[in-house]
Amino acid sequence: MKSHKLILGLILTIVVIVTQSCLDDDKISTNPSYQLSFSADTVGFDTLFTGITSTTVKLKVYNRNKERVRISDISLFGGANSPFKINVLGRSSENQSFSDIEIQGKDSLYLSIRVKLDENHRDQPLLIRDSIRFLTNGNEQKIQLFSVGQDVVVLRNKTVVNDSMITAQKPHLIYGQLTVNEGKTLTIEKGSKLYFYKDAGITINGSLQVLGTEEQPIVMRGHRLDNMFPGVPYDSLPGQWQGLCFNSPTSEHRLEFVTIKNPVTAIRISGNETQKPILTIRNSILHNTDSFAVVSKNARLTVENTQISNSRQNCLFLQGGEYNFAHCTVANYFPRKNLKSKTLLIKNYDDASEIIPYPISAAFKNCIIFGSTNNEIELDRKNDFLFDLSFNGCLLVGEQVLDDNYFVGAIWEKSSTTVFANTKTYPYDFRLAADSPAIDKADMSIAGLYPTDLTGKSRLSDSQADIGAYEY
Repeated sequence: MKSHKLILGLILTIVVIVTQSCLDDDKISTNPSYQLSFSADTVGFDTLFTGITSTTVKLKVYNRNKERVRISDISLFGGANSPFKINVLGRSSENQSFSDIEIQGKDSLYLSIRVKLDENHRDQPLLIRDSIRFLTNGNEQKIQLFSVGQDVVVLRNKTVVNDSMITAQKPHLIYGQLTVNEGKTLTIEKGSKLYFYKDAGITINGSLQVLGTEEQPIVMRGHRLDNMFPGVPYDSLPGQWQGLCFNSPTSEHRLEFVTIKNPVTAIRISGNETQKPILTIRNSILHNTDSFAVVSKNARLTVENTQISNSRQNCLFLQGGEYNFAHCTVANYFPRKNLKSKTLLIKNYDDASEIIPYPISAAFKNCIIFGSTNNEIELDRKNDFLFDLSFNGCLLVGEQVLDDNYFVGAIWEKSSTTVFANTKTYPYDFRLAADSPAIDKADMSIAGLYPTDLTGKSRLSDSQADIGAYEY
């Protein structure tokens, strides 16, 4: 009997404790000392083009107190007219104000924030601010919001029908294809910035002149300047736009001091067996492509002081034509699933019909051709067709198992060799590491023709220049 009473007493005690706990959970504290905590005291958005909605940023709101609290007001100071928009517990509000939001003790909730900026009618970026107000038990707390808005010139499926120039006064945002008609020239002024929406690109049926300078380079890239996720910028994502496609077999083109990054393929250029377009690339960077960096078929390319890096397939796919590469860094550390795709692929015949010759001659002088595997050069040739190659003063990855006649004076290293400053993570850095085997190994008879590197640093300030686009 006593044991039954003891058990009954224990049960009643548990019921009282549970009941009291539930009552405590239901209790909303009005303690004026209670405050909220936040995952950040400021929420900032990188530069956004006016008229384009940002990605959504999450703000976590904590109630670190034991008792439940009621937030009597969550609102934007700018109200309905604010370019910022907030969302609380999956709900939106036209006037950007929410009342009586409760958080259990030792619990939290997420608040979503985005922004869409109106045109500011200025050439320069404009800083936009607002703040979110939280009112809890009479305590007011604020989270600061800011973004930078940049007006742009929008080109939507634009066709260049006369000789034209893109100026650097404002950035240009390109939707669809910017097409240069046959016989016409599009010139891009120094300092210009071209941003491309998804699937956008430039189709050149005429001529393209991209004329940046060391002081005022030109940028071509995807249009998102913000982050996909916290700490992960869109800038690290390849395949955001299509790239440049050169179709005229008789035109001449120049790319100088330009950075082209994050397209599907940076450059496609093609001619035929009798007509070869001419493209000169100097002091430029082609980086982070979802397919190829350069695909050239029966063209004439001169590429100097240029970095060509990180492609899902080949950095250079050369199929017929005439090529002269000097002081270039061609490096592929893209996380490739298909390791059969080499950094450099050279062919001297037509894919569709292997009996059609695409004669090729290519000279690489003081260039680095390197990557994450020990086999980054593929020479695919038909012996009866012209296949004239030379690699003078070059640093190459792997063991010298290819035709000796092509690689006189080349230096071979394994992929494990440290050549560059950073090949592991974004942002990559293809300047030379302190112990790089490229240092002081250039052919000076070639280096003397290119006295400064990609960054403007002198190659001739000491007795021996370095291989590649960068002087250490």
